[in-house]
Amino acid sequence: MRVKTIQEQTFADSFINIPNSQLDIINKVIDWEVIAKDLSHIN
Repeated sequence: MRVKTIQEQTFADSFINIPNSQLDIINKVIDWEVIAKDLSHIN
């Protein structure tokens, strides 16, 4: 679970990416270009 704060981002924060949800994690894992290519062959 992510804890939200009111603190402004620091310089170091710009180098890390903390996902907001599990969907963000799934989006990084799945190669959508491959899926789009496979689906384009279906008529």
